[in-house]
Amino acid sequence: MKNGFTLVELLVVIVITVTISTGSAMLFGKSNSDTNEEDLRGKYREMQRAAIIYTDLNDSWRNTLNETGEVSVKLGELQSTNYVSKDFSNTVTKEIFPSNYIIRLYIASSGDNQYLDSCVVRYSGGQEICIANSRGYDCGCCDSPISSFNKACNN
Repeated sequence: MKNGFTLVELLVVIVITVTISTGSAMLFGKSNSDTNEEDLRGKYREMQRAAIIYTDLNDSWRNTLNETGEVSVKLGELQSTNYVSKDFSNTVTKEIFPSNYIIRLYIASSGDNQYLDSCVVRYSGGQEICIANSRGYDCGCCDSPISSFNKACNN
């Protein structure tokens, strides 16, 4: 009868333990990244909800929306009126969102039904660039034509 473990048995146990812990760390890292992406989509939706409330409570903005079917509100305006925090930050890059992001609210239609939709865009060199649609994804913004600045959604 032998006492204790052999060196080979100990090495096998160590290899199995390292393999399991490495796999767990990789899964945790991916789930953390997925959580940050979902949090970011939530931040974009929060910006859009703040713009809807701001427009709804401001008669001139609401009248413009009713007359033209569209209104654009800068994130900086929502920040200066405390609808959104001034240190509102991107959960992926950890940077504060630029105050020149524009939240566009517009009347969209599906068949005979009309509804209020929104998106977040920015302008660069006179070109509108999609930041997030109403679901928080960076595609299919504001019923704008699909282009390199507004890719088609796959989800």
